[in-house]
Amino acid sequence: MHIIRAGPCTSSAIEAICAREGLPLPAGHSGPRLEHVTIAGDAVELRVIVASRVGAGEPLARVDAVVLRSPWAGVVSALDHEPPRLRITIRREPGPAAG
Repeated sequence: MHIIRAGPCTSSAIEAICAREGLPLPAGHSGPRLEHVTIAGDAVELRVIVASRVGAGEPLARVDAVVLRSPWAGVVSALDHEPPRLRITIRREPGPAAG
């Protein structure tokens, strides 16, 4: 499968489908932009909602009195809270890879 003139929304959708189905990214894809932050804890207080724009270091949640911060800038694309696990998916902004 090859991507021809895919915009950022198309690339993100293709990446999400490939991740869900366990498939590699197709040739020509600009590279992964969806990143997951996962933590386990009993007391969870979310500081973001889906579509929140976050900067590197901004609080995402408070989990068992510890502040979970975003390791990169981007937009929250999914929240998955199945106690005791919290997973936040962030679509990274284009640019240098997260460190």
